[in-house]
Amino acid sequence: MKINPILKKEWLVENQKYIQQSKADFKLILKLIELISSNDWEKFYPESSNLLHCKQTIECINKVNFNNQSTISAVYIVKNERDTLLKSLESLNGLADEIIIVDTGSTDGTLEMLATPSKNDGSISLYSFEWCDDFSKARNFANSKANGDWIISFDADEKITDFKSLKLLLTYLQIFGDYPKTVFNLNIVRDEITYKTGKIIQNLPCFSYKGRVHETYFSAVGDVHYANIDIDIISQNRTTSEKVEYYNRLLLLTIKDEPLNLRWLYLYLRDNFDSIKYTQMKELSHNYLFSNSSNRNKENFKESYYNVRVILLHMYKALQNGEISDFEKYQQLISDVAYNQTDYIFLKFTLKLLRIQERISNDLEEMLIDCCEIETDNSIFSVNYLNSVLATYLLLDGNPQKSKEMFRKLFGDNSDFPCFLTISMKEFLLGNK
Repeated sequence: MKINPILKKEWLVENQKYIQQSKADFKLILKLIELISSNDWEKFYPESSNLLHCKQTIECINKVNFNNQSTISAVYIVKNERDTLLKSLESLNGLADEIIIVDTGSTDGTLEMLATPSKNDGSISLYSFEWCDDFSKARNFANSKANGDWIISFDADEKITDFKSLKLLLTYLQIFGDYPKTVFNLNIVRDEITYKTGKIIQNLPCFSYKGRVHETYFSAVGDVHYANIDIDIISQNRTTSEKVEYYNRLLLLTIKDEPLNLRWLYLYLRDNFDSIKYTQMKELSHNYLFSNSSNRNKENFKESYYNVRVILLHMYKALQNGEISDFEKYQQLISDVAYNQTDYIFLKFTLKLLRIQERISNDLEEMLIDCCEIETDNSIFSVNYLNSVLATYLLLDGNPQKSKEMFRKLFGDNSDFPCFLTISMKEFLLGNK
């Protein structure tokens, strides 16, 4: 791909007179470009307005022929999916040019069901693969059987919402050339959670899956870039304790298989964050994070996307365990590259907030001790002045009910006292008066 196929609608409309497409197909192109986005493409293929670039772009658009659509191979690996697979196949709406199903050891009649003429009109190719504790090997075997221009990987429980638009979009994209470094994400909608994951590649020999579990595409010709296609896949949460335990074993094996790629270390720590101890996290990570594990400074830190994410998990765990000095060391490692990331900002200001809370708690404790030493005297200010400050500290220290009681009494008595509450704090405390 030499030209970014994500075009602005304004540019297309402005140059419509040069575009040799019917009105219907032109409107379709305007609709399709709204489905695709890519931060990576924006970085690697900057917008250009020179005449040569515009001419090349228009030439590509004029070659788009929706009557000669790209071919798509829908690829599955399955095991004991008789009850879920048919609904996934139905969502393809007959538009997949071929369906590859690789069975890894079903005993529920999945293969027998798919072999019947009523369930298979000839578009489904069935294969068997001996399971070897490696999802990537199974998926790579399945992909090797695909003949379509594009490959889309499905799980048996997944249903795509708009396969027709996807096929039209891939037809449009293919005109702009090959995508040997791009993996296309789709939206996975699972219960209340939506996330993006790489589902589609052009059928090129450079692509292969890696990872025994939580497998992902790699390209033999360079780092993978991502583009997002705004089409949903509806999925199910079928997590069980047995599956979690099995996936954890595969993750630990993958960490040993791929020691230079911290993707799987990150996923293991993420998936087990609540149960893993901080000391275990450090023992598991530090040999992979630093080129010299005995000297864990910034110069020895192996900076990468997943290494940074591992450090973010360490920072959160350090906060939970009160290891503030560790938190600050981790913070220094990634501050230059993570300063504008949501997770980093959250952790940075969580520490600041904890310090504020600690100071408030210490101040409140000191104030209560001082109050115990009060003797009867001729004070200049009403005791309500002191009670107002105390009530404010109680609120800030996490005792809103006691604070509310004190302030309601103070305001109810119409006492003369300084109020350190903001308007919103006052509304919170006195709103139900």
